[in-house]
Amino acid sequence: MTTNIMQTYLNKTELFLKDFNKIFFQGEYDKEIEQRYIETYIDARIYNFGEEKQRFFYRRIFASLINTKREIKKQNPRVNEKLLENMLKIYQFIFYIDGVRQMQDLKEFCKLICNKRVNKFEYPKTVGLDERFYRLIKDYLDWKYKFFKTYETDDFELDIQKYVLIDNTYKVDLKYNFKIPYIYSEKAIDEVF
Repeated sequence: MTTNIMQTYLNKTELFLKDFNKIFFQGEYDKEIEQRYIETYIDARIYNFGEEKQRFFYRRIFASLINTKREIKKQNPRVNEKLLENMLKIYQFIFYIDGVRQMQDLKEFCKLICNKRVNKFEYPKTVGLDERFYRLIKDYLDWKYKFFKTYETDDFELDIQKYVLIDNTYKVDLKYNFKIPYIYSEKAIDEVF
């Protein structure tokens, strides 16, 4: 049996995003709008697509999502603009959940989501919603950790170091622990890796 690791990860991420949106928007959830945003998010976040020349990763992703919002509005002028805007804005939360931006405490973050949902998005307060968010996000983060842990190996590793004086620049060395045939020179190996 073969599995596509990337497709498994993307399927789980897409399912999580849909569940998160269903809980957040409840009765107002729009499946078609959300599917477009999810596709754009995955393209920008995972595949690094997007023409935006933003300095920060999360801004580049968000710029791609804004472009999708414009496309949706252009294709369907009768779309609910408030919902379209709100479904875009919640990706500010997704950045923290997906590790694009750093989250400090998950329980506090879930309370923040619920407070903003009431105060900023003007949805009615729902008892126990912060606990539902907590369980959903914790399950997703635990699954993600276990998923990546499954594919760790002692055969090779990436040594990633950030350059201190250059923003968004990293030095990556591949360290491997397996024999490579003698016919390959060290230079050829380094160029390939």
